[in-house]
Parts: sequence; C-alpha cells; structure tokens
Amino acid sequence: MGIAATESIRRQNDRLHAGIDAVGAFRDRLPEMQPQQVRKELDDALVFLRHEVAPHAGAEERVFYREVARVLGVELGERMAGEHRYIDGLVQDLTELRHRVTAERAVPPELSGVLGRLVDIVKAHLRLEEEVLQRLSERLTDSEICFLYERMERAEFEAAVTSEGSAETTGFQEEH
Repeated sequence: MGIAATESIRRQNDRLHAGIDAVGAFRDRLPEMQPQQVRKELDDALVFLRHEVAPHAGAEERVFYREVARVLGVELGERMAGEHRYIDGLVQDLTELRHRVTAERAVPPELSGVLGRLVDIVKAHLRLEEEVLQRLSERLTDSEICFLYERMERAEFEAAVTSEGSAETTGFQEEH
C-alpha cells in the first residue's frame, strides 16, 4: 500500500511536470506571438499556477514539509518552503507582466526571463521533491507513507476549495 501511495504522489508530480512543460513551450513561442496571444497564454499559465500548483504547494507546506523536517531535517523542509516563496514571487511578477501586456498592448521584454526562471525553479523543485519522497519512503513504514498521502490529499483538496472561494490561498495569491 505504501508503494501505491508513493506512486500516486509521483503521478501528481507528473501532472505538474506536464503543466510546467506547457509554460516552457509558451516561453519558447513567445518571440513569434502577438500581445493578445501572449495575454491568453499568460491567463492559462496563471490558472495552472493558481489552481493546480498553489493547492499542491499549500498541502506540501501544511503536511509534507513537516514530515520532511521531522524525518530528514529542518533545513531541508525550510529550503523547500523557501523555494515556494521564490515561486510565489515569480507568479506575482507574471501577474504584473500580464497587466502590462493588457495595458500597453505590447510584450514586456523581461517576460521571457521571468517565465524561464519560473520553469527552471519549478522543474528543479519537483526533482527535489521526488528525491525527498524516495528518501522518505526508505525511512517510513508503508502505513506511515499511506497516512502521509491521505493527509496530503485532504490538505490539497482543502487548499483547492479555499482557492476557488477566495483569493486568500496558500501561495500564489490571485490579484484582481
């Protein structure tokens, strides 16, 4: 059962990898896009970040990183939470750039760099999570892994419900 829970967590990360790969593909197409296309792609990227990544990040901060800190050390949990704060800042930058695209009807030159940094950090963060998950699975029992997965699922659901009803989500705050 612990193996099934570990695989479920990996499948969740596969979904996040696919989404961030789409953001990377958008960045690659950026030079040939018109501002209205860029705005739509930014909207899609922000929906993914706010409604897929943010609930996942909130669950990690509420559940996963506490377990990481307990089993593998506080520094690692703090490092991973710090990466979330960096990602949050990049999402805020994207939100501001999206507003500029709309207001100026032009693509800000720094957009490509922000998208590139976002893609790079999210991919690196997901790789680190997978390494940490492997280390945890070597130190926790199958029942502890299952319990961790169940708590993660519940926390992610609660974060998703909260983000649907309010801008007060954990991480990646939505700007109106």
